Amino acid sequence: MPKYKIGIDVGGTFTDLIAISNNGETLTTKVLSVKDDQSAGIIKGLKKLGLRPEEVELIGHGFTVGLNAVLTRTGDKVGLLTTKGHRDNLDFGRMYRPWGKFLYDPNWMRPHVERPLVSRKYRRGITERILWDASELVALDEGELRGELDLLKKDGVNSIAICFLNAYLNDAHEERAKEIVGEVIPDAYIQSSRLNPVVKEYERTITVVLDAYIGKIVSRYFDLLEQRLQDAGYRCDIFIMQFNGGFARPSALRTKPIYTLTSGPVAGVLGSRFLGEDLGVNNLLTLDMGGTSTDLGVIRDGVAVMTTQMELEHAINVNLPMVEINTIGSGGGSIIYTDNVGALKVGPESAGSNPGPACYGLGGTKPTITDAHMVRGVIYPEVFGAGEVAPDLDLARKAFKQLANTLKLKIEDLALGSIQLATAQMAEAIRSISTYRGLDPRDYTLVAFGAAGPMHAADIARNLGIKDVIIPVNPGCFSAFGCCVADIKNNFVESHVKIIDGLGPDGINASFRRLQETARKDLLSQNVPEEFQTFEWLLYGMYAGQTWDLPISIPIQTYDNEGIAKLKEQFHEKYFEVRGYKAEELPIIVTTLEVDGYGTVSEKHKPPKIELGHHEVDRVAVVGVRKVYFRDTGYADMPFYDRKKLKSGNTIVGPAVIVEETGTNVLERGDHARVDEQGNLRISVS
Repeated sequence: MPKYKIGIDVGGTFTDLIAISNNGETLTTKVLSVKDDQSAGIIKGLKKLGLRPEEVELIGHGFTVGLNAVLTRTGDKVGLLTTKGHRDNLDFGRMYRPWGKFLYDPNWMRPHVERPLVSRKYRRGITERILWDASELVALDEGELRGELDLLKKDGVNSIAICFLNAYLNDAHEERAKEIVGEVIPDAYIQSSRLNPVVKEYERTITVVLDAYIGKIVSRYFDLLEQRLQDAGYRCDIFIMQFNGGFARPSALRTKPIYTLTSGPVAGVLGSRFLGEDLGVNNLLTLDMGGTSTDLGVIRDGVAVMTTQMELEHAINVNLPMVEINTIGSGGGSIIYTDNVGALKVGPESAGSNPGPACYGLGGTKPTITDAHMVRGVIYPEVFGAGEVAPDLDLARKAFKQLANTLKLKIEDLALGSIQLATAQMAEAIRSISTYRGLDPRDYTLVAFGAAGPMHAADIARNLGIKDVIIPVNPGCFSAFGCCVADIKNNFVESHVKIIDGLGPDGINASFRRLQETARKDLLSQNVPEEFQTFEWLLYGMYAGQTWDLPISIPIQTYDNEGIAKLKEQFHEKYFEVRGYKAEELPIIVTTLEVDGYGTVSEKHKPPKIELGHHEVDRVAVVGVRKVYFRDTGYADMPFYDRKKLKSGNTIVGPAVIVEETGTNVLERGDHARVDEQGNLRISVS
């Protein structure tokens, strides 16, 4: 009996599922996401896949429960314990305003002031003080702490964030505070600087608060998900995708649920890296366009670009090692409208899955990008959305009618203009993670996925000068595919903020040994034997006098003075590569040391080869010719192809549409799409 790995990605509109067997068979499906209970949509999707529970050996899952709670401010009631005098740091942020229309607006409010994660009355300053050298200046006032906790408990606070000054060097006060919280509020979720013990007070505090804000919500989701799967008969391993680019078991994430933020988009980048490795393409720009948003990533030299900071809202940052994702509000469900000066806009507001785009017939009345594609004529309703919805052209046109009348445009021209505007927004977002950082997008291949990504991919590439586009097999379920090919991963760090010569070989070796042992034990606790464990060491450094550090991956070895000298050379070269200059005359300050642990959980998927065909497409793959709108010619005939019936070697010249259940692939005039031996579409853009 074949065994299947199932990947599940919950998006704002659809929940995507893919099942891959150990003999290469692949099954996919989609269901509308259940906003208030994402696990209900998962069970519905599993039933639709049609597999018996005993056929499933692994479930990998990305979701948005924690992220939604932060964005909608529906998280837990949090109390923050901080060093006396520092309770307002969350409101101060980094003391700068965002560029743009808010820069000189006297009415603008910082997001944490306007919509606080922790109300000011629940931020309690505690008498204590650890100094910069880890020594104790003022002892923890335990009586005062108990009094403050009594007040928080009386007001129903059920989650406690603890972040004292310099706790990254000496967390004795925080650890004692955790013990006292456990005594006074026994059922509270507790998080402290041990989540990410690094320098920079504000970044550490906001990260701890964010984790506490979603702690119980994510744990309740795990409870519900595991119970639903248990009731349905599933006894397989369950892994959750983290934003650091790896799996973790739910048990490991109950103490650090913040790692589940953006887990779905990260899975798409991992799937792209796996695809690029298989195809021998090392430099990729990833475009994941779903129903609510578009997520963008970069893979450079076969490695996903990482960051240590993600801004959810202005000055509300996650500060942990993670795959860098740039998200913009341009998705299939993004609403099209005019602003207060009459300019056409797309997003960021989305129709989501409820009520959804107007053409879905589920109650939506506002025009969206999906409706625009429906009006243009490129959507093939017979297979759209895996049968979850039946798009209606009349409803799509009706949604555009009022806006078209206001702008004195034909409905078709408004729809096509909206598509082009969304394409321009996505192209500009790609520039922000490539061109504006010294990367030339023309040196990269664009991987486009998500149900809506392949409809825009060729035009986005043309806008950026990119010549090659890859549309993977089952693009609408590709992030779910990424949930099938990950390894377990953890991160552990120590901050030092010392000149590298002052830290010396003994300090560096001892720190890395401690971190690797912690990573090793964590992997063992997640049932990863030592023979399946690997590790990566990273050093974060900066030149003396600077504020922001730069990570470099370094060899795993015992360091001596000669090894330290080589580390310096490596840092200078990396700094020059990233910043465009180096300052070898300045001392290097080591801010943080990090160990990443990896654990292999299953054999990697080997994509099967599809049937070999000829340059010409078999007639059986042509599903018909339909009218599609072009600005210069109006409606014109365009051939539609069934992707499932295409063979390796087939070439299609645009304009054409290639349809499948999980996505729609649009080729414009001059585009050439070749089907490779695994079924991927390799598009050459004119």
